[in-house]
Amino acid sequence: MEGTCSPGISNLIEGEIYTVINEFTDYDGVEHPVGEQFEFDIFDYFPYDSGYTLYIKKNEEDKVIRLKDHQNHQAHVVWLIGRYIKPLEPGGL
Repeated sequence: MEGTCSPGISNLIEGEIYTVINEFTDYDGVEHPVGEQFEFDIFDYFPYDSGYTLYIKKNEEDKVIRLKDHQNHQAHVVWLIGRYIKPLEPGGL
């Protein structure tokens, strides 16, 4: 599936608050623990590298989550993103 944009990531909603429901580690080695919350902005997809950059806001700071769609990296997160993050339930903040 490398070289194809993940339908899960392309369906993330701008301005939506997401909660991590299964811990994962991004391409930069940053751990994202269960319960972490962030606001999703946009993403970039780099087909040459099979890479994604998710632009988020966390604690009022702009940050990124980088993921690589390769079996030795974060392909499981890229293609099964709904198993790792979910939209925050109304009234959950």
